[in-house]
Amino acid sequence: MKRKKIIFFSILGILCVVYVILGIYISKAIKNPQKKRVDFDLSDAKTLKKIPFELTFKRNKAKQWYDKGNPLLGAQYDGVLKNKSQEVLFDWNVVITVPEGSYVDSSWNGKFRIDKDKLIISYNPSLKVRSVPINESITFGCIMYADKNFVPNECRLVYSTKVELMKYPLFWILLFSVFATIIILLTSAVFYIRIKRLKDREELILHLVEQSLKTFANTIEAKDKYTKGHSQRVSYYSKKIAEKIGLPDYKVQNIYYAAILHDVGKILIPDEILNKKGKLNKEEMAVMKNHAQIGADIFRDFNTIPNLSSIIKHHHEKYDGSGYPDGLNGKKIPLESRIICIADSFDAMTTTRCYRESIPLPEVVKEIKRCSGTHFDPELAAAIISLINSGEIQGQS
Repeated sequence: MKRKKIIFFSILGILCVVYVILGIYISKAIKNPQKKRVDFDLSDAKTLKKIPFELTFKRNKAKQWYDKGNPLLGAQYDGVLKNKSQEVLFDWNVVITVPEGSYVDSSWNGKFRIDKDKLIISYNPSLKVRSVPINESITFGCIMYADKNFVPNECRLVYSTKVELMKYPLFWILLFSVFATIIILLTSAVFYIRIKRLKDREELILHLVEQSLKTFANTIEAKDKYTKGHSQRVSYYSKKIAEKIGLPDYKVQNIYYAAILHDVGKILIPDEILNKKGKLNKEEMAVMKNHAQIGADIFRDFNTIPNLSSIIKHHHEKYDGSGYPDGLNGKKIPLESRIICIADSFDAMTTTRCYRESIPLPEVVKEIKRCSGTHFDPELAAAIISLINSGEIQGQS
């Protein structure tokens, strides 16, 4: 689960980085328009057909004159710039070669100035003609005094273009991806919060269940001063063995709970038998053995922990079939019961009982090896020996 979460958030992180880089690139493309320049001759029809613009700048012959004392011909010049390209023109400038000595008297729809032999016509921001949209035109003009033989020919158009993102499919794909990622992140955040709340609630419930079971087990153990803490130790050993053999978490948890309750049947065993000093006689042992069946009967209708009744009933069965109450053998004994059996025996050997002192760990290991295949499942015997050797469980020796 953790690995999947790491992979998921890593992919989202990479996507976010890609989006940021693309966003910076697009932002730069928008903020820094690309400068372009086109040189052409207004009298060359072939060249004019090839360029994606239509530019005219002509003298209006109906509006021309000579002023007294001025050798230059005054006239109205009208210009049209039509954008036939697939890009919007920004910050445009038209540069036309004129005879030296020419000058502009007045103008409209643009800024006009002459620099030596160049008439420079540029957009006028105050008139909102900075751009020329696709397939649209702007007009401009001026009153200029120039040589009577002047005909506008040499021309240059300088302009900037901006990216029109909405025309590119990649932009919409990117936009959709960003939107989808945001939705995924928001959904994941909501899902994570809900899952966390559920987990917190589940942990609280499990804690309450565990405390309840331990309290129940402590009530039973209060009858037997020699087995105080026995159920909690057996549950711990059982959990470690279950983890060692690779059982899933939910099974490990169920074995832990079952082990807490494995001796619940002792609640109906007489105190004089539970606390007897020395070994039990045959009749007393028969009564003591009943605790497995009694515990199974108590939890017969308890379904919260799967097969709890059967697990408790068979935790004294032996691998060779010599155990009780049903004499089951091998794999016929529930795995949970086999685990609790060896954990129970380990705790019995490593704690002081009313009839003997605790056994040192090296001797316990020898006994487990001796009983492997007879009393204990060989796989589980190997697992608990490995745990003892690694120091993960120490017992009470």
